[in-house]
Amino acid sequence: MEKIYRVQMNSKGVPNFSTAVEIQQGKWIDWLGKGNEWECSVCKCSIESHGSIAYKYCPMCGAKMKGAGDAQ
Repeated sequence: MEKIYRVQMNSKGVPNFSTAVEIQQGKWIDWLGKGNEWECSVCKCSIESHGSIAYKYCPMCGAKMKGAGDAQ
């Protein structure tokens, strides 16, 4: 899995790479096997969804998510 970083811009609009912070990456796990309860592989929080997952990032820990159709 490739690493993703968040970088702040300086006052001139140029990336300041000394501020780089790695963004955690995880995936949605269908932990009940029914397609309506999903668990984040990073923080283990669970969400309920009806149909596809609409979260590209975990709402609890901010991890960039993969899986369950790679939502938006």
